[in-house]
Amino acid sequence: MAFQRRNGQLSSCEPCRKDKSRCDHQMPVCGRCAHRGQAPLCIYHPAPMTRYRPQSEKRTTARRAGDSRTWTRAETRQSYGENGGPSVLEAFASQDYETDVVVQNRGLSDGKKSVPSAPGWLGLTSPQGIFVDLESGLMHAAPEEEVIVAEPRGPIPVDPNQVALGVQVLQLLDDLPLYREICEARYAFFFKPWAFGGPFVHELFDNIHRFHQHGLREDNRGDMNELALAVFSNSRAPIIVHPDMNFTEYIGMIALRWEGIGLLFAITGASIYHIRGEHKIFLEREDGKPATDKRSLQSCMVTTAETCIKLCESIGMISEPLTWLLFQQTILASILWGNTDYRAWKMLGDASTMAFALGLHQPDPADKNAPFFLAELRKRVMAVGYMVDKQLATVLGRPPRISHRYCDLLLPSDLSYAEMIADPQMREAALGELDASGWNRQGLLSKAAHPRVGLLVAMLQENVLEVTSCGQIERLPQRIEELCDESLRIREQLPSFLQWKPSNGSIELSSDELAVQSIHLDFLYTEFLLYRISVKRTGVGSDKLVRVAHEILSTILDRIADIAKPDRAFSAMVPVDFSLCFYALPCAGVLSVELLRHSQSSNDPALSTTFNLPRVEIIQKLSIFVYFLETYVPPGQANYNMSQQARRVIRNILNEVLSSPQPMPASSSPTRATPDRMDETWLSAGDGLEFMSWLDTLDSGQSPWWNLT
Repeated sequence: MAFQRRNGQLSSCEPCRKDKSRCDHQMPVCGRCAHRGQAPLCIYHPAPMTRYRPQSEKRTTARRAGDSRTWTRAETRQSYGENGGPSVLEAFASQDYETDVVVQNRGLSDGKKSVPSAPGWLGLTSPQGIFVDLESGLMHAAPEEEVIVAEPRGPIPVDPNQVALGVQVLQLLDDLPLYREICEARYAFFFKPWAFGGPFVHELFDNIHRFHQHGLREDNRGDMNELALAVFSNSRAPIIVHPDMNFTEYIGMIALRWEGIGLLFAITGASIYHIRGEHKIFLEREDGKPATDKRSLQSCMVTTAETCIKLCESIGMISEPLTWLLFQQTILASILWGNTDYRAWKMLGDASTMAFALGLHQPDPADKNAPFFLAELRKRVMAVGYMVDKQLATVLGRPPRISHRYCDLLLPSDLSYAEMIADPQMREAALGELDASGWNRQGLLSKAAHPRVGLLVAMLQENVLEVTSCGQIERLPQRIEELCDESLRIREQLPSFLQWKPSNGSIELSSDELAVQSIHLDFLYTEFLLYRISVKRTGVGSDKLVRVAHEILSTILDRIADIAKPDRAFSAMVPVDFSLCFYALPCAGVLSVELLRHSQSSNDPALSTTFNLPRVEIIQKLSIFVYFLETYVPPGQANYNMSQQARRVIRNILNEVLSSPQPMPASSSPTRATPDRMDETWLSAGDGLEFMSWLDTLDSGQSPWWNLT
């Protein structure tokens, strides 16, 4: 932003100031720089005439050859903590705190203490990247070419409106104990989050709590303004990492930034989804406080997280934690407003754009500067982003934003969260327990099996998306068969503890069996999508489609009946609306249409001549499905309207099938008689026609909400 000088005039950008040209002060790039093609150089320095006398103990060379990224490096940073240095308020009260020295190297820094600056990561085809490489080599021979920029001895001015927004966010931290209780209830859930696991969230809460309590010595608005300014200062500072950094130190660094605070709100909002409304957290409290409304609190969380994102954008910084926040916000937006809501799709675009700008899509295997836990966390978060991208792209039928053809997507190490953040000795011992394929030998699903399998399934789904847009019908059956074989090959290569073995005894499944069943459903649904494409495009494969649809619907209904038992310990913690609406609903639609077609064309009690499905069993399962829609997708849920439409249509089909006394003559053509019959009866209201049109384009994917965060 343009800063106001002492004479009241706005400051010029650096190119205009040095050329003594008139600057129009436009943001983010002034008109003169835009016309000259100098956008990367157009910055507004708050104190351009400030000079700094370098000190040997603070000067560090920032170079590395052979890379084309542009970095900004801070040599010193103010640390805030319970026992480390002055408090944030004391730091701002004193004008003598250390000046940050930024070494701007047009090539690369050493990467140990660096954050990307515009234009961010540059690939091999970038014209600017070619000159960056050239200058990087020249900089090694001419160290005096480094540009030393001194930042002012005082806080950089912040727009008062942004400070006011920051104060509103910080005021919501008064309910931090409630947010912690919600996350702890969610993290006691049998599906352990593997991106932002329990240790991550606990450290995040602890640091923000200490910061909030330490900063507010007195409850007045002045302190809140000062606290907001402290967060702005932290958010502007680069995130400095080094190989010996531990997990606690890193979380303490990112927690006191707007992206860290926003991440807390976004994780809390997603955690609310996993807790049913009848949970004690949302009931009237013993201290007399009113009950917390689940939907209202979730809306508050998504709005506050969005405010934190805007505060980050207002200071023009990009960072890894901000990328994490954007991915988490995408998940929360999809939960709150539905997968088809434009806001979720837009947020995914922002997240993927920032991930590319930071170079997270092509990690450097030779980079020794990031600590082990951070390298692993990057793998897990990119797996999250990639899976959510395939989820939304599949539901919407749009091209994916993140393609594995342009990304080096690495499988996370199959370690528990505790092992991932442990000391080197414990970590190396855990790595030594992995097999040749990288899976843990103990057969534990509580480690990183979910992101590893999820990434493999998401890659398979990207290939399915390519098939849906394939214009060569003659090669389509061959391609579908290849993908089915690939799906089978991936399943067979999974370790034995991830192979689904249906129980022949009690219907009640253990938590591990439910987790493996989820993986089984992911692969089944991929086959379902492929067979639907085949039937839709070529008319071949209807028997396979009916078979897999029946298996998925049966599995989902049995699963819900199991986890909804009152005596199940986690019955109040398992949301089932997603499984109903995005796994079972399309399958129920296929079976309903097939049931109606056969009931009008033949006396045969089976639905197919080659795949014998009892008519009575299908009717029973569809009836149970309609009941589950009414029970588990109440008004206010993001998928309520869709479920109501499906419920009405399936109920009309069942009424039509059960009330038809005579089947259609055998000489009638089922392919033509069915649409005519449907138009005259249950499609007359209009809902059915819309539903069938929607069902033809519905290509849902697996749920990303269970294990990611």
